[in-house]
Amino acid sequence: RLLLTQSQATIVLSLVAIALCTLAIFLSGYVLQQRTLAHLQATLKPRLPPQQKLQHATSSTAASDVPWNRLAHLTMAPTHTLLCRAIMTHAALHAQKSPARRILLFPHAWAAEPEKASDWAADPFLASTRRLLRLAARRYGVELRPMSPVGASDESYSLASAFALVEFERVMMLAGPGLVVDAGRLDGVLAFGQTTTTTTGGGLAMLDTSHTENLLPTDLILLQPNLQTHSALLATLADLTTNSTSLPHLLASLLSSPPTLLPPQNPPLIKTLASLHQPDFNVTAFSTDPAYVLFRDPALPEGPEIEVPWSTRVAARPKEKDADWMWTRLYGEFAQKRWEICGIGLE
Repeated sequence: RLLLTQSQATIVLSLVAIALCTLAIFLSGYVLQQRTLAHLQATLKPRLPPQQKLQHATSSTAASDVPWNRLAHLTMAPTHTLLCRAIMTHAALHAQKSPARRILLFPHAWAAEPEKASDWAADPFLASTRRLLRLAARRYGVELRPMSPVGASDESYSLASAFALVEFERVMMLAGPGLVVDAGRLDGVLAFGQTTTTTTGGGLAMLDTSHTENLLPTDLILLQPNLQTHSALLATLADLTTNSTSLPHLLASLLSSPPTLLPPQNPPLIKTLASLHQPDFNVTAFSTDPAYVLFRDPALPEGPEIEVPWSTRVAARPKEKDADWMWTRLYGEFAQKRWEICGIGLE
């Protein structure tokens, strides 16, 4: 028989107690770890909406039959300073995998080769502009289309040039500068939006602003290109000096009926920064993702592309705490994307 002394028995009991405590700690830690992992997995797992039964069996078929090669998102860059914002829009559409084509209209003079060295000196921004155009075409799949001036001035350009893009069924143009948040919703309007036919054959639809503030009907324009409409607009614009402001009225005069207004959507299709300065600002309502955020800010009319004095910027910030946070985030995001995409800071 093995007899243990009192000290040996005490040691054995201590070791058993330590082993039991260690095992208990290990098991409690393991259980806590599994609960933490389960919580993290539940948090990070995408929250898909419940499947809804389709009311129309043909809806998915119709979406798959959309001729995306005949639909396009359009931007215009009549001046060097407006080129980056146009490319930023296409970069966002590319990043969000929009299936529609991307078109950028720019002055024909940018594509012409300078005949002598002095021509480069006359336009010091031409080299950097050409670099950005090549970048847009190579990196974001943008189709570059030169446009000619309209009217007596060599620097007058108009959206009327878009009506010459007859290879497309519809093209969409957004006012800028802005940030594309949900390209899918914009693609839906482009694919299924209806236009009013003009007397010359083209089509037009604009934004319905009857239930919204700080938006203009021309903030979103849906066009159906047509050569006869293009020719009629050019003939009228040739005698005008302010093409951009007169174009909506000219288009309205060519319509056989009032232009189609794209119906309001919930959440709104476009939001502006003007609502951040309202006294009853609701951060929850504003945070509901729009398709496009337009930088129309009455407190900072210079826009997000111009560097303003620090005192002016501070004075332009919203007074409400949540609105100020949203304002700062959006301006910071625009400046960051401008640097990442175009490699340039504020003007």
